[in-house]
Amino acid sequence: MNDLDAIKSGILINLLQSKQPISTSKLASHLSVTPRMVRYNLLAVEVWLKKHGVQLSRQQKVGLSLEINENERQHLIDEVSGINLLPGALTSVEREKVILLTLLSAPGPVYIQNLANKLLVCTATVTKNLNLIDLKLKENHLNLIRRPNYGLRVSGSEKIRRRMIADLLLDMIPSEWLLQIGRGLSYKDIIVLQEWPDKAKKANFLLEVEPLLEMLDLPESYRLEGLVEAELNISFPELAKVVLMLSLSIQRMRIRQNHPLYQEEVVVPPIDDVSLQSVIKILVQQIEKETGTDLPEAEKREMSLHVLGAETQPARQFVVRLSTEGSTWLEQLVDAMMAEVGQQLDQRLAGNIELREVLLAYLQPAIYRIRYKLPLYNPQAIEIKRMYPTIFKSAFEICNLMEPLTQTKTPEEEVGYVAMCLIAAVEGSILRRQPRVAVICPLGIATSKMLVSRLRKEFPSLYIVGVYSYENMETFQQENIDLIISTTAHSQIANLSDREIIHVNPLLYPADRAKILKWFQSFNTSTLSERG
Repeated sequence: MNDLDAIKSGILINLLQSKQPISTSKLASHLSVTPRMVRYNLLAVEVWLKKHGVQLSRQQKVGLSLEINENERQHLIDEVSGINLLPGALTSVEREKVILLTLLSAPGPVYIQNLANKLLVCTATVTKNLNLIDLKLKENHLNLIRRPNYGLRVSGSEKIRRRMIADLLLDMIPSEWLLQIGRGLSYKDIIVLQEWPDKAKKANFLLEVEPLLEMLDLPESYRLEGLVEAELNISFPELAKVVLMLSLSIQRMRIRQNHPLYQEEVVVPPIDDVSLQSVIKILVQQIEKETGTDLPEAEKREMSLHVLGAETQPARQFVVRLSTEGSTWLEQLVDAMMAEVGQQLDQRLAGNIELREVLLAYLQPAIYRIRYKLPLYNPQAIEIKRMYPTIFKSAFEICNLMEPLTQTKTPEEEVGYVAMCLIAAVEGSILRRQPRVAVICPLGIATSKMLVSRLRKEFPSLYIVGVYSYENMETFQQENIDLIISTTAHSQIANLSDREIIHVNPLLYPADRAKILKWFQSFNTSTLSERG
């Protein structure tokens, strides 16, 4: 067995790194799979270990352990880390997404037999998937061309094609994983070392699309995204950083494949912002040097749109002639939206300064995203609509005020973002006391504010020291913190502090509240008083 899939490799790494017996249930928890799945893979793991002269010991009510010395242990850890990981079996839906990504990102025709060989299925299975893919493409105004002795090819708008590639990758691979790849972490390290819900499924998909990720060259786009931040003196939240990085990667890949955007596909307002003009010029020079070609104007405008559509910290208002109202159009729009908030929900909210600041930060990039059909990945939108129907309806009415500028209806992902701003405002700011809590949330301003407001409502005795992203979470003083509440399970957080970490959904489901309540009840009140 020269190759291992993600689950077997994960079992081996955990066994090798653990110097104490470890149970199958604990292994399953580390790998985000079921104990049954661990037991199912143990035989193959045991065979691999025996070939390397290591005995796997199983002790009832104690767990699994290895009979191995330290030198052998480290040697095998290094060997497992160097093995090529193989993807496990994909579901029909996952296979459909892999095929669709392959077709969308291919520079030329793709053959059914090659797809079948890649996915280890028969051509009839691929053909069945293609029928559903054809419908999906038609929904997005693209066409699947099938010709004998020619292969398969997607035709239609290049802009829509690029958006679909980004949407599929963000849907199937955690944005934090993509960001880590951009920072240079290997796929194997991500799969083996990082924990994540449904990790095995996401790891399978990651391995299947590894050739595409290689073509995208995320590390180079991460470097370019860093240039944008440095030149504009801003910082992007993690999710905005990932979306911009992906957009630049897809753009660079398609240019290298000789599939540039056509002139009529990208229309942008006049840009008077000198800083933005300067940073786009730098990006163009870098990409032209890489691809050895002169970029068409449509590609330059596409870059501008993606920068304009990214949320920034602090909020950056670019000088763009989007309205005839001059520089006051944004403030006027926010004033109108605040008045509508008061009418729709609570008149007291019309004067909420914090809500006004959040809307000001959100609106300009949102208008560019909506007007020019740039993607916003908001996985919470469906749940917010279900859990807060009244507020979601109000957010929809408020978003209607943007239509004169966006010239189209607001997508539900954007409405969900505004709804999160409203939830934070409606639930209000309640008196904060001890214990002291740090919140780590990489998903943007509205998400973090909504989570903090919910925490303050449910647990008014918590004193939230601050909200941190990956970029600045090392700035807090851990001796002044009793608990870390995080919206993502990330190994970097665990390495940062010896404080307990509770992983929650930004919507703070009942199970999340129960975990925090359990911790709160066990917290030593005398220690809390001393930390004052």
